[in-house]
Amino acid sequence: MIDPLTKIESIEPSQKAIIFFDDDCLLCNKTVLFLLKRDIHKTLQFAPIGGDTFKVLNLETNPANKNTVIFFKHGEISLRSTAILKTLSQLPFPWKLATIFIIVPKSIRDFFYRYVAKNRIKFFGKNNMCITNESAYADSILK
Repeated sequence: MIDPLTKIESIEPSQKAIIFFDDDCLLCNKTVLFLLKRDIHKTLQFAPIGGDTFKVLNLETNPANKNTVIFFKHGEISLRSTAILKTLSQLPFPWKLATIFIIVPKSIRDFFYRYVAKNRIKFFGKNNMCITNESAYADSILK
């Protein structure tokens, strides 16, 4: 894992997106691993909500609210279902086809997102692995 200050300074803002996730959530960690395996162009980086990278970027969201995935690129922030769709848009075919769901009104997409987010620990459990130990993906994991 690389120091977030060094890592962020070396990133051209238009090149990579940073996805902030709840590192205590098993569903979130499994999703990050899923994305890392499919990000063949290395366009994504991941960091825990409330971690060092989150603090360095001084994002204007509530770091205590770990129920929200955050997509950060070009200095812009997207939350919840929009963050998921933007993340998938960074992946190669066929995964980017999921962005078709952007036509579904945000209120409907976020309703389902909030339901899963609220119950994710109950449905999937707490994290029992450390994603930062995945050495094959060390360049994509930020603190």
